[in-house]
Amino acid sequence: MMATNVATALEIERENHIRPVTWDEWITLPIREQDEAVQTVRGPIRVPTVIVAVNYAKVPKKRPKLCAKPIRERDNNRCQYTGRVLRPDEGSLDASLPIKVISTSHMTNRRHLKCASCGTKVITRTAIGHGSYQEYAFPCPSCSVEIRYALELDQSKPSFEYAKLVNADWIDGDSAEVNLHLQDESIQHVRTFDSETLVPLALDRNLTAFVATCWLPKDIHQFRRHQSARLSAVLGVRPEIEKLLIHFDNRNWPLFDKQAATLDFGDASFEYEVDRLRFVLRVLEQYGMFFRPGTDALAQMIRQRINIAESSSPSAMAGLLSYFVKSGKGDSLWAEVEGIRKRWPRIFP
Repeated sequence: MMATNVATALEIERENHIRPVTWDEWITLPIREQDEAVQTVRGPIRVPTVIVAVNYAKVPKKRPKLCAKPIRERDNNRCQYTGRVLRPDEGSLDASLPIKVISTSHMTNRRHLKCASCGTKVITRTAIGHGSYQEYAFPCPSCSVEIRYALELDQSKPSFEYAKLVNADWIDGDSAEVNLHLQDESIQHVRTFDSETLVPLALDRNLTAFVATCWLPKDIHQFRRHQSARLSAVLGVRPEIEKLLIHFDNRNWPLFDKQAATLDFGDASFEYEVDRLRFVLRVLEQYGMFFRPGTDALAQMIRQRINIAESSSPSAMAGLLSYFVKSGKGDSLWAEVEGIRKRWPRIFP
């Protein structure tokens, strides 16, 4: 790795003297009494004890455990609903209290309902927010009829009340029907709603959205701005890109050039087909920036690898490109990637 300049070694002289050294310098370093060495045709070379990958971008990430302790540490023991600093014995992450009026010190309220059309039973888990009104709707898991309910909140007390229920009936909390429902895992349907936090698509029935997303950025306002930009890209920009791709696949250059001129992605004047291909790739790359982390380190590393390959072995790169074109692998890969791009806007909102 050092010989190909993809890693450096650390020269450690003493506790406060540590520096990275490239291969060309490393092979000139003297062998000290405490060093291990290997014999080569050039003579003995010191064995490094620590090497550092130059372009290693995968920084290890530590996800906090989904329990109360990391949540408290993150928020400095402050309740995210009341703003009050809590004692160690205070606070709740989820409330399973199917009653009408309850203190909003509980973050999530759990209730049971039955579809009025087919009788399917559903558990609703509703996060209590900071507003005065919350309304949610979802299709019945069995018959797809829309079920809708709402909460009215009084932040001054604080308390809330279920104010609306459409196409369903509440099941009383102390009834035998609820107890049977809780025991039968096969007929349980759980729906979680939160007006202020993303709800993961695959959310464990025993976790709140707040707990499941606790490692997300704390600046929710910045996240919402970014989310708004992403939604705008999906609903406004992507349909125009779809038209561009259709004209490119059909090789309809007049319509392609006309559509390209309406997009704000740089110079849209073309002379050859390859110029139009470069424009398509630039459009797709810039559109994709809405949905990837705010760093180009990985993309830069990939481009660097391609540049190294092109400069060190241009004939091999030309042969690889020719193989992809003649074998059809390039077209199949393009179709696969574009299929993912087309499905993504339908899934994202």
